Amino acid sequence: MNWLKHAFAIDGPEGEPTEAETALVDRLCREVVRRRLTVPAMVFLEVSRPLNTLGAQALHFFTPLLGMFSSPAPPVTSGGTPETTPRPAHLILASYLERPGALTRMCDRLEALEKEHESAGTPAEIHRPTGPLNEIHAN
Repeated sequence: MNWLKHAFAIDGPEGEPTEAETALVDRLCREVVRRRLTVPAMVFLEVSRPLNTLGAQALHFFTPLLGMFSSPAPPVTSGGTPETTPRPAHLILASYLERPGALTRMCDRLEALEKEHESAGTPAEIHRPTGPLNEIHAN
């Protein structure tokens, strides 16, 4: 019965995230803060914490479908040399989510960026659609 002891273990890769994972998560967090969605994102991350590994596995499962829509993440230079084969962004995110404490690090980064955004006094960006109909109403 010793083989059954670890049958359902779902430990992810140990250690700190890679440079590509950190860059992608940072870009994602900056976009969330820019759109002023920090609080809903934090609530979503806290609620989905028990399903963290399941979400990562779902990203791997839907890789063939997501591959049609996902573009490769921008290459990250490590030690002065760029990545040779850029991976799709959803695979980098999936490998990040497999790490223990990934959501905690993501929440901490969101909080830090939000404080930085507030201390800089950057006003919230207002999205004004552009197009022919809006130009008619502007005149």
